[in-house]
Amino acid sequence: MQMNNKMGFIRVTHQQQGSIVLYLLAGIAMLATITFYITQGVKEQRLNRQVTENVPMIINDLYKIESIINRCVLTYPDPIDVDADGDIDANDNPNMPYPVYNDLSSGGTDGDDLLDIKCPAAPTADNDVFKNQIGYKLAFLNNGNYDLNYLNSSTEGIRLQIHRTAGNDAWWSEARDRIDGKMSSCKTEVNTTVTPCDTGGGCIHFWIKRMGTSASVEPGCP
Repeated sequence: MQMNNKMGFIRVTHQQQGSIVLYLLAGIAMLATITFYITQGVKEQRLNRQVTENVPMIINDLYKIESIINRCVLTYPDPIDVDADGDIDANDNPNMPYPVYNDLSSGGTDGDDLLDIKCPAAPTADNDVFKNQIGYKLAFLNNGNYDLNYLNSSTEGIRLQIHRTAGNDAWWSEARDRIDGKMSSCKTEVNTTVTPCDTGGGCIHFWIKRMGTSASVEPGCP
């Protein structure tokens, strides 16, 4: 930088001009970085708050579902010839007296929509496990973003599969991991391998009755 003695002006050389530009660019880059981290921090705080608020609601829903299913088991415990073939065996219900599917079948690997299952020994007017349950209402899992699949299997036992079909992947991934961490290893697992759990952020598997032959992708459960 040079002083013009006659005019009293400061003259900036080309080298100094380049340095000023570099300082300005560095300042802009630093501001962008700070803005990015602040924005990310706000997003993470919001995500953490949503997960913290909703995880207890989901866990409460799971235990409410288990309680309603157990109502069927305790109220109507008699084994029933579901397939009307003259005998009562595993073909009728591999997990008597737990609920069967909407068409009064059981077994297989596909399961059925949880809200359609039936209590096999209950009178026809009262055999819809959830539809006739007075006061039944889930706090979170009934918002239309989740498929609730009920499986009655000779190998799995009684298992509920919760699959997110819409919403935020990052939120669900964090929520499902926290739910799994709060329950015993034999009660729940996170599954991201079997269809449809290989999409949409994976599934929570929640066992109401677990067999020794139940498949598991997590260690710690015999």
